[in-house]
Order: sequence, then C-alpha cells, then structure tokens
Amino acid sequence: MKIKNRRLKILIFSITLLVAVFSIFYWKKFIKQVSEQEKIVPFSWIPIVSFSTGNLPCFYVEIEGQKYETVLDLGFAGQFSIFSELIPQIQNKTFVSTKSVCNWRGTEYQNPHYRVPGLCLGNITFNNALLEEESAAEDKESIIGKANTNHTHSPMKLGWKLFRSLGLTLFMDFKHGMIAICDNINTFTQYGYKLEKFVKTPALLDEGIIEMDTSTSDGSLRCFLDTGCTYNFWNDDYSLEEVEERIKDEKCFTTISTVHIGGKDFGKMVFRPLPLKFDPQVQAILGMDFFFEHQVLIDFKNEQIYIAVSQEEDKPDGSKVRF
Repeated sequence: MKIKNRRLKILIFSITLLVAVFSIFYWKKFIKQVSEQEKIVPFSWIPIVSFSTGNLPCFYVEIEGQKYETVLDLGFAGQFSIFSELIPQIQNKTFVSTKSVCNWRGTEYQNPHYRVPGLCLGNITFNNALLEEESAAEDKESIIGKANTNHTHSPMKLGWKLFRSLGLTLFMDFKHGMIAICDNINTFTQYGYKLEKFVKTPALLDEGIIEMDTSTSDGSLRCFLDTGCTYNFWNDDYSLEEVEERIKDEKCFTTISTVHIGGKDFGKMVFRPLPLKFDPQVQAILGMDFFFEHQVLIDFKNEQIYIAVSQEEDKPDGSKVRF
C-alpha cells in the first residue's frame, strides 16, 4: 500500500512539474509575442504629403483604421490633439481630465484630455497616447491676423511630448520634404547621415517647450523651436490690433547679424515682431523660416539637438540614404 502511495505521489509530482514547465514555456512565448508587437521599429520614414497655407509640414496618422492629415507642431506641449468635431469618430478613448492651456495671445482654454489605445505613425505604434481635444475657436485664434479667414489647417497635430514619451530621435529636413523617426542616434547614422556635419547643443525642456541657447552678436539668446509657427518671431510688446501690419513691415523686423549654435556661426537671422504672451516668457521663436533652411535632429532620450545647414546634395538618393 505504501509503495502504491509513493508511486501515486511521484506520478502527481511528475505531472505537476510537467504542467509547470509547459506553462512557463508558453508564458515566455506569449510575452515574447506581446513584446514583438509593441517593439519600436528602429527606423521609420514619414513622407510629408503637403505643406499647409502657413507652410507647416503635414503627414498622415492612423487611429482605429482611419487616416487623419496631421501637422507636426513642436510648439504644442502635448502628445497629440484633434478638433472637437472629430472626437466622436474615435470610439476607444478614455477620459482622463480637463486641463488649462494658453495660446500666444494669452487666451486660456479648458481642454479635455483622453487616453487612446493606439496611434500609428509610419511603422511605429504609440500605445496609450494622450489626446487633447481642441476647439475650432482655439485653432482659429492661434492664426495671426486676417490670414485666419482663408487659412487651411489639418484637424490633428502632433507635439514633441509624443516622441519624448518613448525616448525617440526625430529628424527633420523640410527643404527636402523629409521626416524620419528612429530609436536612437546610432541608428540614424546607419541610414546614410554623418553626424560630423551637425553641431550639437543641449535640448532645454524644463519649461515644457523645446529651447536651445545661442550666442549672438547682441549677446546670449534662448530660442524656442516651433514647427507650428510659419516665421521666426521676436517678442515685442505692442497692441494685438497692430499684429497684421507689423509682421509684414520689414522696418519692424529684428535682424541679428551672427547667430552661433554649438560654437558654429549660422550667419544672419531675421525675426518678425510679435507680442508673445506665453508662460514661461519666450524671447525668440525659430519657426519654419529656420526649419526650411536647416536639418534638425532632436535626440529626446539624451536631450540633445543636432543642427546642420540643409544642402541640395543632402537629398536622399537610393543607396546613399536607405529610406
């Protein structure tokens, strides 16, 4: 009887051990499949489909199988936003909170925020991205002067915090209609670009915007990088009613004869006057005037900005750049 009980115990132990081994095997296989599904593609080329009437870069983003034309707006301190009228189209969203936002005019808005399970940009899926709802009135007021009467704007915009959330590297060369995203700076160099041509400077992100320090003929200057802004702007205190006239009058422009970034002289830069009511205070904005002439690479993981003058020979050409 004791021998039978021992055999029974051995059999039960063997079966339990076998079940445990198979469970661990299939659990590891499951975890591997999940991690592979969420794995970031090392390099993703994002084609620009158009530039808006304000010369802002537009491309497609996919949510729940629906494609939306989207603006890359580094001046937007969020992950992504969409117009209120399109919010009902997104079914799988979870309300998070309502937050206060303020535009360049100083106008404050209360915008609802949601979590969205998946946002696809090229070959990359951003899980649990934070969506901000933006009203048509808010979008219209962000546009300067009379230009807002005939301005066309994409219904969605991506902000820099989407890329920072995963520590990605974002490359922009708008002269050649190029945006690329990769997992790190080393991957970027494997796709045909040499970092030797770039200068490097710290990305200053503590104030909730992307800034960098420059050295100018008039002293040091901290600049705010904004691809959602058509021009380079200089903070000038005057009435909002005069904006339309002053940003077109060259006599009102501020010209800095030499601007050094990372120790390199990038030459003259021209800024249009604008009464900026941002908090924190901003002295100068480098907008699409700057981005159309320069390649800009932002390494969010290491908080570094790389800048080079965009040359004609930089245009991707088959084996040179493997997009």
